[in-house]
Amino acid sequence: MLNEDRILRRYLDLIKATLRTNFYQNDNEGDARDYLSLKFDPTQIPELPLPRPMFEIFVYSPRVEGVHCAVARWPAAGCAGPTAKRITAPRCWGWSRPSR
Repeated sequence: MLNEDRILRRYLDLIKATLRTNFYQNDNEGDARDYLSLKFDPTQIPELPLPRPMFEIFVYSPRVEGVHCAVARWPAAGCAGPTAKRITAPRCWGWSRPSR
């Protein structure tokens, strides 16, 4: 019971640390986007190891998933977020293909 409580509290911390998401946005045709992105404030996640970035952005789609850790308020040049058409990624993104 104690372990389940700890896990649920960590999920709640993660939900509270979420700054922005594209979940409610539609594409140009009005359909749901085929990828999900979540922007987190790592200072609000207690068990995240140090050093913590200023922001952490998690992106998931059926084709690829990745995490971008921003150490400054504005990303470096060329560090644009993924789009549905992009398969290659800029250097600042850590990508991995989802296992099937």
